[in-house]
Amino acid sequence: MPDTERNLRASLISTQIVGMVMNRYIWQIGTIATLPAPSVTDLIAPTIQHYLADPLPPSLSDDSRSPGRPDRSSESRQPFSGPPPSR
Repeated sequence: MPDTERNLRASLISTQIVGMVMNRYIWQIGTIATLPAPSVTDLIAPTIQHYLADPLPPSLSDDSRSPGRPDRSSESRQPFSGPPPSR
């Protein structure tokens, strides 16, 4: 497996775990905050397994670019300057 795919899969898995931790323990939002740990594992495990083993969407092939989409990796990006001022 190429490094880029490995890194992408690891990032996808981390979004699931960090999101669950934030929702369950930090924000304590909804039923997910009070579910027993085995139930949480049963809910999140299929998604993590999917990211580990299943094929990625075809749109991510060819260096993670969709067909017909220009490569903008060399373009300079402006840093986020925040929301526009209030009127």
